[in-house]
Amino acid sequence: MSEVSTITSTATATRTPSTTPTATPTIPTVYLPVVQRPAPPTATPTMTFTPSATPTVTNTPIPVITPNDPNYYRQWGLDKIGAPYAWPFSKGQGVVIAVVDSGVDLYHPDLQGKLVSGWDFVDNDSIPYPSDGKGHGTHVAGIAGSLTSNSLGIAGVGWDAQIMPVRVCGTSGCAFSAVADGIKWAVDHGAKVINLSLGSQYSNSTIRDAVAYAWSHGAVIIAASGNCGDPSTYQPNGCTVLSPISYPAGYDNVIGVGATTSSDTRASFSTYGPHVDIAAPGDQIYSTYVNLFGSTYADDSGTSMAAPFVSGAAALVWARSPGLTNQQVVDILLATAFDLGTAGRDDYFGRGRLDVRYAVQVAGSSSIPTGMHSNAYTMPQSVDANLSAEVAAGRVIVKLRPGSTLDDLATLLGGVGAVYDSPLLLDRTHVVRVPAGTERAAAAELSTSPLIEYAEPDYVMRLD
Repeated sequence: MSEVSTITSTATATRTPSTTPTATPTIPTVYLPVVQRPAPPTATPTMTFTPSATPTVTNTPIPVITPNDPNYYRQWGLDKIGAPYAWPFSKGQGVVIAVVDSGVDLYHPDLQGKLVSGWDFVDNDSIPYPSDGKGHGTHVAGIAGSLTSNSLGIAGVGWDAQIMPVRVCGTSGCAFSAVADGIKWAVDHGAKVINLSLGSQYSNSTIRDAVAYAWSHGAVIIAASGNCGDPSTYQPNGCTVLSPISYPAGYDNVIGVGATTSSDTRASFSTYGPHVDIAAPGDQIYSTYVNLFGSTYADDSGTSMAAPFVSGAAALVWARSPGLTNQQVVDILLATAFDLGTAGRDDYFGRGRLDVRYAVQVAGSSSIPTGMHSNAYTMPQSVDANLSAEVAAGRVIVKLRPGSTLDDLATLLGGVGAVYDSPLLLDRTHVVRVPAGTERAAAAELSTSPLIEYAEPDYVMRLD
């Protein structure tokens, strides 16, 4: 799905990595009226946290960090989620956030020292740079973890968190096979948080398997809910119906993120539905960017921008308490969200708008909430159910059943005019080549074999 607003670039930067030393931020003590939010209960699947009708107000000293980045004043989202009040307690140190996206500008001065080694599943090399000039992944990376308080550009939510650039999207979109490989590769190379600012209204077994792998290996997975919530723009944004459930946001153990405005309303484009678990700032977000002229900064809007706020917050929570499990990190983020809209969970804001200040406080306490599983609305679909989905030409994904061999697969391929292409990183999963235009028919035929667990066209998802 496409972005929902026109990119406005400003302040084009040099492509030479910045050598400006990171300044040490000051930590003033301020005295503000503080609403005493009740402590979370230890276990209830429907918990919400709402200030009492008569809140207790005290003049409690609250440490706050204001970074010295010159464009911090443009980043309304950081103040909205309470990041300056979380940073004194955690800066995300030691946590790697994988940005599985269109690639990241490796030369951006505001990302120097923040990037760890990544991979490019479009060009199949170790340089995940957006060679097509697409700045989406760079924008996402800056929100999650730009170099902060370095007297340059902007601040990132995950102040000291590191960014792992994984390129899975090119000029023709994001092939499901590439996204699945990107997720598994990131987890296998140390990412604790997986940011997926992309999606499709079509369910897919390969992406579901990759998400399940990431979760079972201890990662937190965060995905955009989609940009098809506005009746006037859902079709240009790539949807066939208004506000469909978006995947991977709709899968089990994925935090689906909707977008909010600076006034804490739902952004008009933000897809709503049962797959929305939490909301975060996503309207007119200023961040790092790259275009054909080089490194720069830009405003952009979308649930793609909301997701990395949550990813950065997950890094802060985990760094505050490194012994937390991925389920506990999810529980904390959802349980501490600031309730918006209808009381309790709703389809527009999920559990509410991200409140990282409260989340970091709870992460450092002895009372960790439980039972706040993300909503899962996985609806397995047959090949025929995805007739409108865009397909990577000539590509079909096949997963063998345990005990089946590549020789078995070769025999099957001959019967449908297909040839073997390559293995995916997921166990027993492969890509085969078929004549363009026959992808659905070939997948349906291969699916009938008892040797095959599933076969499906290599669909294409869009950046959200």
